[in-house]
Amino acid sequence: MTQPTAEQLEVTQADRDAAAGLCHEATCFDCEYELLQAFARHRLQTEARMAAAVEALTKAAERFREYETSHMRKGSIDGDMKARRNCEMAEMCEAAIRRI
Repeated sequence: MTQPTAEQLEVTQADRDAAAGLCHEATCFDCEYELLQAFARHRLQTEARMAAAVEALTKAAERFREYETSHMRKGSIDGDMKARRNCEMAEMCEAAIRRI
């Protein structure tokens, strides 16, 4: 992931609050500015990682649903057991997405 320049970073109120908590006696503008930039950069990296995790879990859930359907079509005891297991795996992926 390419790092944004200081001009491209959007500093949020949460970034300001976090920086203020560390630099409550900020007499040095540069110190506060660097903290704001660091918090904004960290937040962007975290958001990107979370988006990637949601995308991967979504793809996995879709594949498990496909496998579930495929095994259900077999109409056998073994197919039914595999279908249930794939359903459980898809549900776990979907639950993880909701927690993110």
